[in-house]
Amino acid sequence: MDIGDDVKTGYDFEKKVLGVSSLEISPKVIYLFRRRTNFSKAVKIVKDIQPTLNWDPKNPSTEIASIIFKTIASSLSRHSAGLFFYSALGTKLDYKYGTDCFFSLIMGNRESIVTVDLTMNRNKISKADVIISADDVKNDNFYEIAKLISKGLLSKMHSKMNHNRYIKTESYGNKYNFKANP
Repeated sequence: MDIGDDVKTGYDFEKKVLGVSSLEISPKVIYLFRRRTNFSKAVKIVKDIQPTLNWDPKNPSTEIASIIFKTIASSLSRHSAGLFFYSALGTKLDYKYGTDCFFSLIMGNRESIVTVDLTMNRNKISKADVIISADDVKNDNFYEIAKLISKGLLSKMHSKMNHNRYIKTESYGNKYNFKANP
């Protein structure tokens, strides 16, 4: 998929995939993240600000995000009703936890989350569970991305059901890095 000639930096790529950054929308969002915020609290705030970003977690507004979401939903098949895709660009999740966006799968009263870092540098070391590079998008690697994220969501859900907080480290070539989330 062509990402356009205007995409020259990592931030350009993030905006191409996710649209607008929270920092461009509301000073209130910046205030919410100035306080000490652990990962769980940052996730909750990101979920709460999605309407402010004009972002629908069930129907992403950009073409690339929509393709990724639909491909993951298809790979989850019967579990896809509980799938959500949240934009965290410009939030504490982005700056402190290296998460530009994340996928959430809700089954019953359990939720699993796979964090994503969008980058121009496919060799970047990231805090996120999955790295999606501009090359992945240019090369239409949506199925591989979806497979990895789906597997992560289901593995984390399975580990929660078994009360095991760790999952095996997986990798897809050198591009993606799925790691345990203690």
